[in-house]
Amino acid sequence: MGISVLGLTSAQEGISFIQLLQGWHAAPRLSVYGPLAGLIKPRGQVGKGRILIEGERVALLGYGAAVQSCLAAAALVVPHGLRLTVADARFCKPLDHALIRSLVKSHDVLITVEEGSIGGFGSHVAQFMALDGLLDGNIKWRPLVLPDLYINHGSPADQLAHAGLTPSHIAATVFNILGQTREALEIMS
Repeated sequence: MGISVLGLTSAQEGISFIQLLQGWHAAPRLSVYGPLAGLIKPRGQVGKGRILIEGERVALLGYGAAVQSCLAAAALVVPHGLRLTVADARFCKPLDHALIRSLVKSHDVLITVEEGSIGGFGSHVAQFMALDGLLDGNIKWRPLVLPDLYINHGSPADQLAHAGLTPSHIAATVFNILGQTREALEIMS
């Protein structure tokens, strides 16, 4: 038996090697071997996300550093009368199935946001939703990921702008999916 690999990030702070091992140690069917095993104490629950802002109609499910952009996007839409739910998935593997079910059942729109490529976190969420029957209802789902194209070297801000993953892009996606194209154009100008 080996160690299963967890896909995890910390949106609030950089995750250290020790924190990674803490996640492994806390997970069921996962083990940490070696001299550090007895020193590692569980921190939080592996595979559990959290809701950072409670809102209505639209939920942003962020993964990793994209959570900060989701929080900023939520602030951008407030002057337009929208209150978004923002959730931090915290883990790609294992997914928090209960959190995803709750978001889908209590919102009209779910947008997954990650600084990863096609086939990453959003794809895992889509696979779970499809197999769980969550896409059979009225939910509108959109993944925001890095596009499948070359992005030139530059500052992280420039690269995110080119990729369409800035808070303004996220907010514009919210307005577009709600049919509010004028607001989407305003937020991008």
